[in-house]
Amino acid sequence: MLAEHKAIFAAMDELRQAAELDGDQGTLDLAVQLKAHIQDEEDIVYPAAILVGQYIKNHPET
Repeated sequence: MLAEHKAIFAAMDELRQAAELDGDQGTLDLAVQLKAHIQDEEDIVYPAAILVGQYIKNHPET
């Protein structure tokens, strides 16, 4: 998953640059929002999922 995010992140940089050159604010906003979403997943969602998995593994009765 992280490899795919890296590729998407790079593609969004390219999309953002093209949108800036074309003056396409909608596409520029999309590229910025997608990059922020990817960063949120990597910083918040994935670590939280790992913690939940560890908790479940250590507390099988739950």
